[in-house]
Amino acid sequence: MSLTAEEMGRRGGKATAAKLSPEQRSKMARKAALARWRKKRASRGRKKEGD
Repeated sequence: MSLTAEEMGRRGGKATAAKLSPEQRSKMARKAALARWRKKRASRGRKKEGD
């Protein structure tokens, strides 16, 4: 059975989550959410060309 990189990535996330404790999963999720918010906030301060 040949898997695409995308399919392997999906399996990897589920396997990783199954091995972690609820506290570890929560910590990883919080870190990811903060990174997304920082990225969104940083892009909000930039002006478009021509403004």
